[in-house]
Amino acid sequence: YITLLCRYELFNLVKRFWPLEQNCTTRRLGLWLGSENTASSPHYDSFHNAFLLLAGQKIVILSPSSCSSKFFDIYPTTHPEARQAKPNEKTNCPHSFHTVLLPGDLVYIPAGWIHTFSNVQNTGPSAAISLTTLPSEFYHFSNWVQSPTDSLPFLQRPVQNNEHWSHPRLIASIFYFALHLHTQLDQLTEAKYALSSFFGTHPFAAYHDLVHRAYDDHTRQSLGIPPRSRRRHPCPWSIHISDQDAAAAGHAAFLVAHIFKRYYRPSLRFLYLAPYLENILSKVAPPRQPHNTTVAILLDFIDLCLLPPSISSSTFKSA
Repeated sequence: YITLLCRYELFNLVKRFWPLEQNCTTRRLGLWLGSENTASSPHYDSFHNAFLLLAGQKIVILSPSSCSSKFFDIYPTTHPEARQAKPNEKTNCPHSFHTVLLPGDLVYIPAGWIHTFSNVQNTGPSAAISLTTLPSEFYHFSNWVQSPTDSLPFLQRPVQNNEHWSHPRLIASIFYFALHLHTQLDQLTEAKYALSSFFGTHPFAAYHDLVHRAYDDHTRQSLGIPPRSRRRHPCPWSIHISDQDAAAAGHAAFLVAHIFKRYYRPSLRFLYLAPYLENILSKVAPPRQPHNTTVAILLDFIDLCLLPPSISSSTFKSA
């Protein structure tokens, strides 16, 4: 009865300022109980969360999504600790804030915001309920990446003169597509939420972060992925592409950038960009490879082919 009453009252409160998004699930109720002196590690969620404290006192620290890559190291989506955030060696995010929740206080945590909760010492156990819902971006992304021709639009180019998508041809087109995509995304994004605000000022920083931070040596070892290749430039893949394929790849990058701009709010784009890059770049690996081998190949492709030699180094730091 208490749970149903709390859900009814919280739902009536939240729906005043938090209408459900189009194509979203209904809000889900969660009950959170914590013993004295317990705390959560920094992490982000893919859902929006309205968190109401019922008993006890909690310290909450919130960091907006723009702090994610600059001030935290984020595990990749394939890792068992996905969504966990490790503070890196830089100073704390200047846009973070913290407060103490008392019984009856509600905090709204947008999807992608890094947060941590800890019970205030000597205030006893805590109890809270939350209402969560997934954003529309989650559903769009889930459907989008299931179609190779939608997520890589250059594959829609009409086949002429007995052309076929051989593996070398696909790799060459992905190479040109990936080179254009990062620039296209940054040009189309509002300055506050430009890729450089998440990954650093260098135009290839998003690719560098994927190779050297998301999949650092510790993460590779824990996932059974071979260490970084000892080979250095030039790119070991043979990149030969026709003018028509190069033009199609460049146009496809423009189309994908516009999809991100149209369907993904600026503050949530970073949540889906890294999984998107992993999805499309995994196609450079031969078919039917073990997952860890596929990841190792796509990371080598980024490291040795997409990143210029001057920044293909683990010493490069996001600005």
